[in-house]
Amino acid sequence: MEVDKRIIPLLKQTLQDIDNVSIIEGDFLNPMVAKKIKECLAGKSAVAVANLPYYITTPALMGIIEDYIMIKRAVLMMQKEVAYRVVAQPGSRLSGSVKDYGVLSISVQYYMEPQILLEVPRSDFLPSPDVDSAVVRLDRRDKPAVAVQDERMFFSLVKAAFGKRRKTLFNALVGGLGYPLGKDGLKRVLEQVGIDGNRRAETLSLQEFADIANELFYTING
Repeated sequence: MEVDKRIIPLLKQTLQDIDNVSIIEGDFLNPMVAKKIKECLAGKSAVAVANLPYYITTPALMGIIEDYIMIKRAVLMMQKEVAYRVVAQPGSRLSGSVKDYGVLSISVQYYMEPQILLEVPRSDFLPSPDVDSAVVRLDRRDKPAVAVQDERMFFSLVKAAFGKRRKTLFNALVGGLGYPLGKDGLKRVLEQVGIDGNRRAETLSLQEFADIANELFYTING
């Protein structure tokens, strides 16, 4: 998979004697290119290996995870700070920042089991970039990490919770959720699942977010 037209002739020459390689020219995020990739992988279990362009790391990563369920494992090089965010746990400060754990951490870990295999310093590249890198391995879970009644509601909740990091969980959800519960209704939901609304989003586990999302679902739908 290559978007740089200058590299295509070199790839074709290098791989001309290998019969189990298909070269797809184009942008991975382009829907028509994605269709070609899915056709190549139809009925197969695949592994993705890539040095992700840093400016599209998140959409490319989530595309691999969400749109290509046939990809059971991905080994990806990405900016080190992003790698830390992918593997971060509640309250972790792997890169010295509490912002490591957030929407990206939960979105990836919901579907995959991630681990950092190695770090790659900027000095290993020529020309040298402005950032360090890391290689991350992602193994697809047999089922999502937590059971939720409504995935859209779960991820909306997570995004709302992290939307205002300086606010408490309760205040962030009051301002970020569009559900017709009001402050009192949301307070009852948090009390029902035993979660203190004065906590910060970065302290909650995937299971705690799932518990809130499921209680929201039952409260709204009866």
